Amino acid sequence: MKIILVIFITIMLSACSTPYQKRESGLKRLLKSYSGGYSEQMLSENVAVVTFKANGYTSKEKAHKFALRRSAELTLERNYDYFSVEGDAIDVSVSSNTSPVRCTSYDGYNVTCTGGGTRTFHKPEATINIRMFKGEAPERTGFHNARILLDYLTKED
Repeated sequence: MKIILVIFITIMLSACSTPYQKRESGLKRLLKSYSGGYSEQMLSENVAVVTFKANGYTSKEKAHKFALRRSAELTLERNYDYFSVEGDAIDVSVSSNTSPVRCTSYDGYNVTCTGGGTRTFHKPEATINIRMFKGEAPERTGFHNARILLDYLTKED
């Protein structure tokens, strides 16, 4: 019974945009699959792929900001000072849901029908390939001081 309640609450909360959170694995991932979150994969000591997968109530821009935020956090966690963006992409998966049509008649003549509407969801996934460095960040496009960027992005929330 408790698991049904947890699933129901999760589904009800899924009507909100994806919060900034880690994307879980296993059963936790199943329960949070409606909301998404960030993940990263280290390709080498200072190279990573950071992904933020969002639900249908989150904009592409917000998903990209969250991926940048995680990139800055990861850079600092691994004792680096800045990172370069070596590639990025925003993919959007599209799905739809059609509600069933329900018709009722109270007097045998007048029929009232409801439902039948289709709702389309656009779920963005932002992916950023980063390379992390120590020292002062070059003042060129594509290089980000992790601390300054993180301060900026967390003030916006």
